[in-house]
Amino acid sequence: MLSKFKELLERTRKKVKHEADLKRRYWKGKIEKKSLEVPFDSGAHRHLYAGSACYLWVPKYKEEKKQPNKADAGDSQ
Repeated sequence: MLSKFKELLERTRKKVKHEADLKRRYWKGKIEKKSLEVPFDSGAHRHLYAGSACYLWVPKYKEEKKQPNKADAGDSQ
């Protein structure tokens, strides 16, 4: 668990760098956003709660599904 702002900042910068590297190289996938409900008994919930549920949007990495090779499909003889 993160307890200091400096730790959060370092982890955030590392994650941003990782995502930028993914986009820079030829990565056959995509980054979507995923919604996670903040646990009710967490410190984040106590700070964020405003009368409704609290959600965090986090990156979700999805690899591109490989398409079957058309040449391979005809080689079943």
